[in-house]
Amino acid sequence: MFLYPVAGNSIAEEINLNASYIGSIFKRATNTNIPKYITKIRMERAKELLENPQLKIKDISELVGYANQYYFSASFKKYYGKTPSEFRS
Repeated sequence: MFLYPVAGNSIAEEINLNASYIGSIFKRATNTNIPKYITKIRMERAKELLENPQLKIKDISELVGYANQYYFSASFKKYYGKTPSEFRS
């Protein structure tokens, strides 16, 4: 799973800036924080992938960066108010 502290630190290391500073710049530019933005991108992509009935939910969860299908399903439900299976129906 893609975790913010790891991502923030990885970004910081790549461009030689402090992770907190990068987070504040990102927040000012996008009006959201890095973890929420990453979740938004993952959920939008998952929604697109769920339109293909040949893809299993487990595979979709992995494609959007979740190692655990059940955590993905819980996150999807929290984001959209429906489970991935309900969304497909």
